[in-house]
Amino acid sequence: MVWFVNRRKLITGKKLSGPMDEISSSADPTNGLGTLSMKDLQGEGFQVRGAGFKVMGGAGQKYIPKEEKIHNLVYEASTQPENIAEKVFIQKEWNNPVFDTNTNADYNSSQIQFDTTTLMNCGHQVSYSEGVIILPMVIRIQTNNAAAAGTGLNWTSAGGLTNTDFMLGLKNSHLNLVHSVAININNQDILQPQPFSNSYLIFRQHAELSYEDELLNAPLHGYCKDNSESWSFETAALANGVATGTPKGVGICNNANGTNVFSTNVNATSNEGLRRRHALIQKLGAANGKATILGDLEANKPEGKNYIENIDGANGGKYIYYNVFLRLVDLMPDFFSNFPMSKGIKFKITLTLNNNVSFKFQKNAAGNLIFDPANFSNVTSATNPLMLSASYNTNVSPTAANTIAQIAVSNTITPSGCATLLAADANTYTVSMKIGKNNGVQGALTQCVLYCPVYRMNPTFEEKYFKENRIQKIHYTELEYQSFTAKTLNQFNVELSSTCVRPKRLIMIGVLPPAANYGIDPMSSPFASEPSTTSPFVLSAFNCAVSNNNLYPNDIT
Repeated sequence: MVWFVNRRKLITGKKLSGPMDEISSSADPTNGLGTLSMKDLQGEGFQVRGAGFKVMGGAGQKYIPKEEKIHNLVYEASTQPENIAEKVFIQKEWNNPVFDTNTNADYNSSQIQFDTTTLMNCGHQVSYSEGVIILPMVIRIQTNNAAAAGTGLNWTSAGGLTNTDFMLGLKNSHLNLVHSVAININNQDILQPQPFSNSYLIFRQHAELSYEDELLNAPLHGYCKDNSESWSFETAALANGVATGTPKGVGICNNANGTNVFSTNVNATSNEGLRRRHALIQKLGAANGKATILGDLEANKPEGKNYIENIDGANGGKYIYYNVFLRLVDLMPDFFSNFPMSKGIKFKITLTLNNNVSFKFQKNAAGNLIFDPANFSNVTSATNPLMLSASYNTNVSPTAANTIAQIAVSNTITPSGCATLLAADANTYTVSMKIGKNNGVQGALTQCVLYCPVYRMNPTFEEKYFKENRIQKIHYTELEYQSFTAKTLNQFNVELSSTCVRPKRLIMIGVLPPAANYGIDPMSSPFASEPSTTSPFVLSAFNCAVSNNNLYPNDIT
């Protein structure tokens, strides 16, 4: 289907919407008909409805049938030359990719850099406020059990590791892949890197993104807000320093992507944000029939979609190919949102990433998950951008009296999570995430890339633009990060900074210490939503002093 959507406009104070509308015009002395020029209407568009309309002139009037009038309008619109001189922008191009300086596509280092020299020399206006970085992530889940046929390394057999596509997902927001950001313009440092910038930047998203932003742009920024009521604290048994938890995990958990649909506390048990982040990944196969329309998995790999692939053999595992999009306005909101279109400016953007991440977990015979924090690895920080789904079957078996409209409901629905993973103490699952390729397996895109649109401006307007905007001031926010430990049920008194110049805002993001979470840092936990959220905690008798003057007359309790 093709739809033409026209904007409505008021013409001489009257709306063209009735069966007969009148438009004042000059008269044609040759036939007494009024004339309606397309010059005033060009590019705006209007809607003609009804049987026809009456055109009035000084010498007379005549009824013109609807079809004939439309033909005349189409003819005039087709013969009217395009007035390029009145256009500000002649063309907008996205065909100027800037690949990161790592030409070998070897991302064992956690730092990438983009040099925009090619954009500086393109000769046109560059809009960095619309820029976006793409990180091609490859996530692998493998198991060490190959003892039984159809299990272990065999992820494709019907008797193997089935219904596990949603066993793993990303924590909220693509910004969890970013540890710090550094900006240099024309060899001058503008923004110094600050650790754990992801926590602050996601806080900004919490405060500024609307519900519509979340729904429409989730594939772009990966932001699907975690349910703030679905967390739980799972008790665990310690054995040799390793905690064995419940089917949800250990300590703070917010990883249930399914729930009892007949429960009255449905919103308090299921993390809808995690489920919607799972939905950002495509699954092409015969089971859902999508391959009939879109082609099979091999046909769609070059398209760069987010997809899942099960591979057997030496490189066996479940592979998730996921392109992480990072908008420049999300990486440095105040700066890039106010940065104007520019020509001849060179950026150096350096990102330190949480990209080389790996951890191990087990699922015992009782279906409980086991996680040893000693097996978590991230050379950059304590952030784990990945989250395991809970491991339990969701009971949806209603009584006969509760069955609605005699709909047949099976006794249980198995969530596509960790519920069907092989359960045995000897089974160890290893999760790893890398850029470009993982264990020799790669997706369609293997190198990080920056895209910024280039605008070709009308020379007249470009001259005016530079004349009126020769100097612009950009106000932006600099960050200063500090951390401290506050022991449970103990007072704390910490001097945060004596060097910060003109502080405007103090943001505290509380995270439980490992000692209060069975030895697991919630930021590293694959069961918790931190650092996308704070940990649940109670703060009392709080105050803040600047130059020994309390900001609040009374402590906040």
